[in-house]
Amino acid sequence: MKTNILIFTILISILGCSNTMKRSGTTSIILTPLTGYFVKNTVSDNGETRCFVFFDQTSFSEVCGLAATMTNIPIVPDFTKERVVGIVGTKSDHTVEIRIVKSEIEAGVLIVDFEEIRGDEKLSYQIRPLALATVPKSDINTVVFRKGKQKIAVEEVVW
Repeated sequence: MKTNILIFTILISILGCSNTMKRSGTTSIILTPLTGYFVKNTVSDNGETRCFVFFDQTSFSEVCGLAATMTNIPIVPDFTKERVVGIVGTKSDHTVEIRIVKSEIEAGVLIVDFEEIRGDEKLSYQIRPLALATVPKSDINTVVFRKGKQKIAVEEVVW
């Protein structure tokens, strides 16, 4: 009997704590990844990860080049219906992948959580890792980029 009361008390405590950990008003959003692009050499590398929100084809083309091949035909974003978020890493002579691990909207703010995964393989050249994703047109007015729990950049959104 005492064991049942103890188990019941622990169960109630766990359930009570789990409700306080949820943030109210937060909605997950799926960002559509864009592949087949590269960072242009004209984009400066200040030694820090850079984040962008692209509003039109002109600003997008200033940073990203089309890497079309015989087997790869990149999707061109439709800026009348969506915006593009971009994360550009620093130059590296190792393989580096930038992954968007989570995205959610809270009170008009899009929060994009990402991680950089550095490989062990040393390259004979330098690369600039790039992650791109489309965001559907909505009431988002600000984008916050976070690497882990650290806020990297805050960008205003123009629709």
